[in-house]
Amino acid sequence: MRPPRAPRKGDLVLVRWRDASGVLTRTAGQPDAADPAEHLEAETVGWISKRTRANLYVSSERLPPGYADQYRGTTRIPVGWIKDTIRIA
Repeated sequence: MRPPRAPRKGDLVLVRWRDASGVLTRTAGQPDAADPAEHLEAETVGWISKRTRANLYVSSERLPPGYADQYRGTTRIPVGWIKDTIRIA
């Protein structure tokens, strides 16, 4: 029996990841946090629209063929912050 394949572009996924706490704790004018927070776990559901060595892009909307952009509502997740990626369909 073959192991399940890793999720790839176009797959519907649930991504569990450590989000940055910077937006919750910073004051106006300070940049976003550069490191993930140990205590702030996020879950993002959507289609993988792009994958690079550094980031996974998960989009909440997928448009039908014929549109200039195939995906919208995209979240960029740094690969090092990802705890788990589960393929839904």
